[in-house]
Amino acid sequence: MPLTTPDKLKKVYAETFVDEVCKKIEEKFDKLPKESIKYLNSNGTLELIIEGEYDNATRNSVATRYKNVGWRDVRHRTSSENGERGGLTIFTLFK
Repeated sequence: MPLTTPDKLKKVYAETFVDEVCKKIEEKFDKLPKESIKYLNSNGTLELIIEGEYDNATRNSVATRYKNVGWRDVRHRTSSENGERGGLTIFTLFK
């Protein structure tokens, strides 16, 4: 019986969570009206809050994906980092 190597496990784990987070972000985008430019803050940012706390490596991978498609910067944090109720991840996208 072949055993799972750490490389295989790491790749499957990372890709699964990154895809999951991207899907949740895209669902938030789909809920915004087409004229969503008016939902940008005065400094050109859009803040999206999704359910679930994700590790820093996953959040960095998600941020890189969004930067690669045209967002100037993407910052992220979890709600528990500020002593708030845990269970949320916040992404701030800069136009």
